[in-house]
Amino acid sequence: MARLMSRFVFPGKNGRAILAVFLLAAFMLIVSAGDVHARGATIASCDAFGKPEDLFSLNETLYVMGSGYAGSSFGISGLRIYNVYVVKDVFVWKDNMLIPSRIPGTVQRIFPDSSGNISPTPVWTAPLTTGPYDIVVDVNANGRYDAGIDALDDNSIQVCPVQHYGVLVVPEYWLGPVLGLAGCFAAFGTFRLVKRKQ
Repeated sequence: MARLMSRFVFPGKNGRAILAVFLLAAFMLIVSAGDVHARGATIASCDAFGKPEDLFSLNETLYVMGSGYAGSSFGISGLRIYNVYVVKDVFVWKDNMLIPSRIPGTVQRIFPDSSGNISPTPVWTAPLTTGPYDIVVDVNANGRYDAGIDALDDNSIQVCPVQHYGVLVVPEYWLGPVLGLAGCFAAFGTFRLVKRKQ
């Protein structure tokens, strides 16, 4: 870049200073343009210790963790804030669709650390409401789901070939049957796969 710019003539005796300012401005522009949105941002439900968890009972707290965000730096001007949505399960997320309304009582914003990671953060405290949910982070803050930009947790629990959720909240006494049923589906899928190979 400097070699390329050296071909241009900057008038006056402060030519080197002008070149330096120009290069600094170009560098800042490149850095800020690359920081408009995070590439490959992820979000996932977990427990308070960061262990992945997709099945919650009504009296638990739902945490999320993630990575791939633009990192925060010290000071208010360097703090990164991302809008997070816990929403009722969306059957198919389509690019550029409006993000549905949040579940009442859920957290609206999350903050990454300086490395762009989101440590386990509570987004929904007990009591939860039964049902299937998805979690989305609106990385570019436009209120729409943008595939490849926004982070989405909607495929953690496979109920059948066409239905899946990011999080499932069930009454505590259902946990055993639901886990057993999930195990049966997994075993059946493995059995069919092995049978096809034969």
